Amino acid sequence: FMHRLGVPEACEFVDVWGLDDELLAMVPQPCLALVLLYPSKNISSKRSHLHARVEAAGQVVSPDLFYMKQVDESGSACGTIATIHALGNTRQRIGLNAGPLSDFFSGCSGKSPEQIGAALLEQDALFESSESSAASGQTATPDRHDST
Repeated sequence: FMHRLGVPEACEFVDVWGLDDELLAMVPQPCLALVLLYPSKNISSKRSHLHARVEAAGQVVSPDLFYMKQVDESGSACGTIATIHALGNTRQRIGLNAGPLSDFFSGCSGKSPEQIGAALLEQDALFESSESSAASGQTATPDRHDST
């Protein structure tokens, strides 16, 4: 999936089987990002409380941080969104090749997280590649429009 979008062949995603020292030792180094996927229904109330607290207190975020909001219209694209966050925050270090991802990131400059999330909806090449990859995997995946 990611190599077709411009990520160098030397980069890969691997499964992390646990957070114990012995299991983390199996993760190839250097490890530039960790993606944790979990059912959001179980944390929605806690997240809402934290969001309200941050909104009230304010927050200073580094301009070097890539962050986007997953808009409702993107459906069940959590894995894709997580992948884009991981690659967006490591793109200078890994050296993205020309392609749909580098084009997308170039177009995000100066936009809010909400605007970036909305712009992602227009990236047909990213979603088509993501869905093609998900369909060819070993695990049954929901359609991105399914409620998860």
